[in-house]
Amino acid sequence: MGNIAAFSKVLARRTALEAEGIAKLYGKLPGWLPQPVMARIREALCTLHNAGQVHPTRIGRLVARVRRDELIIPGSAVDSVDFIKSVSYLAHVQWALSLSQSDAIRELAGADAELGVRTRQQRRAFSAKGNAVRTDEATATRRAWQTVGSELRRAHPDKSDLWLAKQISQKTGDAVGSIRAALGELGLKKK
Repeated sequence: MGNIAAFSKVLARRTALEAEGIAKLYGKLPGWLPQPVMARIREALCTLHNAGQVHPTRIGRLVARVRRDELIIPGSAVDSVDFIKSVSYLAHVQWALSLSQSDAIRELAGADAELGVRTRQQRRAFSAKGNAVRTDEATATRRAWQTVGSELRRAHPDKSDLWLAKQISQKTGDAVGSIRAALGELGLKKK
């Protein structure tokens, strides 16, 4: 049981260090950032932590040095190539986040990812427009049922709801079952 508690502490500390590093480098990351990019940022930070570069300010300085082409690899880095790749990736993400959303996604995740985001946004916009049209049509349909049904209910108060729904259906061309289900909402049910 002690091993699990110790491991949980290590994970909690690592998560806190990642959060501090991300906050130092990027502030708050945008929600649209692709998940693989987030995973790679965490991996890069882990590489720096393993090389003894734990403090967020130190990581920020390393990234700034890469951007100025002045990186000095600390002696604590076990794998210098991985260290350079990790710091460079963090700098690359920092630069990409200065671009527009679509350019940043294209830069970090590729053109297909950017196309996917654009397509999803278009579909959402079309869906919203389509939903608005369907809502307007449903409102107009119910208004027609209300108009026709009110006249019929006044003229025939003793007729059944099924009869009324059939009469409305004949005049509007809509399904009897749909009309019958809506009679209560429309205030046309037999009293």
